[in-house]
Amino acid sequence: MATDAWRPDPRSWGDGYESGYKAGLEAAAHAMLRHDKDGREWIMGSLWDTLSRECAARIMALAPKDKS
Repeated sequence: MATDAWRPDPRSWGDGYESGYKAGLEAAAHAMLRHDKDGREWIMGSLWDTLSRECAARIMALAPKDKS
């Protein structure tokens, strides 16, 4: 007779997935906001600055909200 004792708690898998998902979104947003482009001078308020900040904000909006 088989037991389910070896199976992990499904909630722990969910927590791990959510943690990895959030970390991935944060890494993507951080990469989008990197302003150290080789051979280019960064101009605050430029079109590229505005687009990159909006893109990073939209990426972070995909993160699930805290359930507290």
